[in-house]
Amino acid sequence: MKRYLLVWMVLLIGLSSCIKDYSQEGGPGPDPLPPITDTTFFVNMEVDGEKVVYISGQNGYALYFASGAPVPNIPQTYACGLVANNPASSFEFKKAFLTYSIADSTRPIITQKALAFFAPGNYLYKDTDYLEGVRLTWTDPQGTAWNTGLVFSSDADNNFIITKTSTVTNAGQVIGIVMEAKFTCKLYISNGQSKQVRNGTFRLGFWL
Repeated sequence: MKRYLLVWMVLLIGLSSCIKDYSQEGGPGPDPLPPITDTTFFVNMEVDGEKVVYISGQNGYALYFASGAPVPNIPQTYACGLVANNPASSFEFKKAFLTYSIADSTRPIITQKALAFFAPGNYLYKDTDYLEGVRLTWTDPQGTAWNTGLVFSSDADNNFIITKTSTVTNAGQVIGIVMEAKFTCKLYISNGQSKQVRNGTFRLGFWL
């Protein structure tokens, strides 16, 4: 179920009052990323040489996530990103597949498997509708969705690295995971057109 979060816990309350509006597209890149706090979700990248920056709480952008319930022996796909109703552009990170066993019945075990699933390291771009791996999707301001589902092994500078994984807790219980990553890739549409993404970084998260 996709759930839209305007705030990530109470830590993000008042964020817009202390960070200037930097959500933008276009212009020369790269520019230094504006000041970001540990509670900020963001995407920062260059698409065909133009800077694209989305920050939660700015320009109407909000964190969202979608994940399946931990049903035993049913492969689950996890997704999260930043989206705004106006403009229409958005960014999504998706990773497949995490499968729980019948023995994974307690919160600590589920959390442990989820953390391992998003452990820092290198991951391959795949069509996550069918294969294990990661997929990035960028929807441009015209509403066209470009993604790495058609990525070719011959594409140069094709990499995705989760650099850091941390947890969000409440009353001693882990309730969410926050990921940081860096990436370079080509994004495609069905007719074979592509866009080059460089110097990509993000911090995103989801509830467990």
